Amino acid sequence: MATVILGTGVLAIVQAQQYFYKQNSWSTQTSTATFLASEIRELLFRMPRNDPITGLDNWGPEAGEDSPEDYDDLDDFDGSDSNGTIWGAPWEGEANGPINSRGQIIPDMQGWSQDITVQNVDPMSIWTTDVDGSTDMVMVTVTIYYQGKFDASPTEITSMKWISKR
Repeated sequence: MATVILGTGVLAIVQAQQYFYKQNSWSTQTSTATFLASEIRELLFRMPRNDPITGLDNWGPEAGEDSPEDYDDLDDFDGSDSNGTIWGAPWEGEANGPINSRGQIIPDMQGWSQDITVQNVDPMSIWTTDVDGSTDMVMVTVTIYYQGKFDASPTEITSMKWISKR
């Protein structure tokens, strides 16, 4: 009888530890995702809506703007980069990764990625999107994903949106 009681107690402790581990893992991922989204917001905060030279003539990166360090306005970030991919291709080495508030790759962040969308919105109804370059207001959406080494696909961890008028 004592063995059954002792065994049940040990099993309960093991289950409690597993639950704690899962909760700790979730909170760590959520904190990291919030950090990565905030880095993008910090990067984009100081930028004008459209290119200072070409104005509304071009939506997206201009010629010669090949990386986030070259981007100089919000619309350059629409679709994340000139190839329409997200930053931080999972598990492809240190050359790829999410970017920081200076547009530089953050090392040792395999599995994390940032997707950025910039859309013009109607000033009278911010949930109504307009043709790119058609209004003074844009909505920026940053979505953070994580894909573990053995996961089949990335999982959305968090998303952050804000309106910018510049």
